[in-house]
Amino acid sequence: MSDRCPDPPTLSRRRLLGCLAALPAACVTGQGIVSFPRLPHAPRCYVGTGDDAVCQEVLWSYNRMQHCLATVFRPRSCQELAYVLRALRDRGVRVTFRGGGNSLDSQALNGQAVVILDLAMKGMDIETHGSERVLRVGGGALWGEILAFTASRGLVPWSMPSSSVIRVGGSISANAFSRLTAATGREQRYLLAFTLMTLDGEMHHCSAASPRGSLECELFAAVPGSLGYLGIVIEARYRLRPLADPGTPLGVRTHTTFVEIGLLADQSATMSTEARRAAERQRAAAAQDALAALVARLQHWRDELVEARRDGDESADRDGSYATIFWARDPSRSVRASFATVNYVTGTPRACDRSMLNHRDSYLRLIGGFGFAEPGTEASIQDLWWLGSSHCQPTYNLDPVEDFTFFQDANTRAQNAVEDTWRLTATEEAYCVPWDAAMPFLVELDAVVRAHVHFPSLVDLLYAPKDLEWQPGMRHPLSATADGDALVVTVAYLDRNGERWECTRAVYRALASSCARYGGKIYLAKTVEVEPADLRTMYAAGAQRIRELKSRVDPRGLIANEFWDRVLAP
Repeated sequence: MSDRCPDPPTLSRRRLLGCLAALPAACVTGQGIVSFPRLPHAPRCYVGTGDDAVCQEVLWSYNRMQHCLATVFRPRSCQELAYVLRALRDRGVRVTFRGGGNSLDSQALNGQAVVILDLAMKGMDIETHGSERVLRVGGGALWGEILAFTASRGLVPWSMPSSSVIRVGGSISANAFSRLTAATGREQRYLLAFTLMTLDGEMHHCSAASPRGSLECELFAAVPGSLGYLGIVIEARYRLRPLADPGTPLGVRTHTTFVEIGLLADQSATMSTEARRAAERQRAAAAQDALAALVARLQHWRDELVEARRDGDESADRDGSYATIFWARDPSRSVRASFATVNYVTGTPRACDRSMLNHRDSYLRLIGGFGFAEPGTEASIQDLWWLGSSHCQPTYNLDPVEDFTFFQDANTRAQNAVEDTWRLTATEEAYCVPWDAAMPFLVELDAVVRAHVHFPSLVDLLYAPKDLEWQPGMRHPLSATADGDALVVTVAYLDRNGERWECTRAVYRALASSCARYGGKIYLAKTVEVEPADLRTMYAAGAQRIRELKSRVDPRGLIANEFWDRVLAP
């Protein structure tokens, strides 16, 4: 087939020994336990030192695919930040705002100036408004710090991103998804107000109560999901969810079931061409039926949650649900799926109850990562997990709430551990597909990866309810769920040094065309590979609305980044 990717190289002895040799450098030993260091790497300055407020630094995207050398500013207060922004504006310097650096594309990269929020605006407090508890937090605070602060008081944010080192300003700019999005929705549902500093150093206090037609009302609609193009979030207020008395240990129980979706192709060499085609048609029809059953199951969960929300119970009988599919490494590359429902519980988890996937400091995640990174071994780790879990289905796991919430931390530590030698590149493109198109899109997904013979490491499936409209017609211009509920299909590839990026790029663009044809949108805070015509179909009106607002708060267009220049500016 003409669009098939080249066959991947086999796993060589040299590469296998290289993977094993990386372990001692990646791990530290303390009290008999091997684990990753928890601290991120210090800044690497080429002018000045890491302790300086200004330095030149090489910055990378989360996926280790893009980087830039930029002049970095680390203001220590709002006053310093306002001074820096005015100075950059007066000199006509382009500037990008960067939080935890977790963007999977080049959304936080810019070869001129980058303002990093790791030294300022980190305070937080809890306010009481009647029966409601409200978190007041600085835009530079880490979500790991926020959860530690609230959980000790028996409270949790309704929606949190999946990495503890994402900062508040960054998650608002992405309108972040959560592992609990199916039940609670995206971050914007619980955002009550925020303060935005624009490039002239002015403060704009934006909330749902801002007068309709005012600039603040427009900004409150546009900033969530705007990728930082309008200003920098100084402070935000969120609704909190009470779970237990202060000091009560909190955990998350996960109930997982497994299903084999079926085979799509028969590889028997003894079959005639006609018999093989008939068998393939039969198996393809069976697989379509299985994928339809998978979507129907997700639809049932969705209907239960929607009905519960209509009755005023936002959490229903579960706090979240999601599914994962992957292609096994048998000759026919059969498809397998796991379904998970989750609930908050009280109590301290025992070691035997833990899920390996949620161990944030486990060195086994490094082995898993490099199992994926070796070309041709895409699904080997999932096969082992499947064999170890599905025989006793359903499975029940109980994890500390922070490990369940921030499960992607282990990926970051694995990347940091070996970044001086290898780049463990991770790409994730997320397609928000309308529910009535979910099944045909999944069938096309299966067909596309088979046509390219390039199978994802995994595919996550997550129900996402429509964005909340606090005033009629007030929607987020660059949000992928502004127009309706969606099935979010995240297609993830792990690679080493981007060796198979061109294959991945071809798959992503083919799926983006399908997504656009079905009326869906790509989530702009992750990897974005899409034909320009398809992107215009998805976001032309939203991008134009952002440009109109930028002309008011940033008339010279100095707030920008490499992602905006490549994807959205045209």
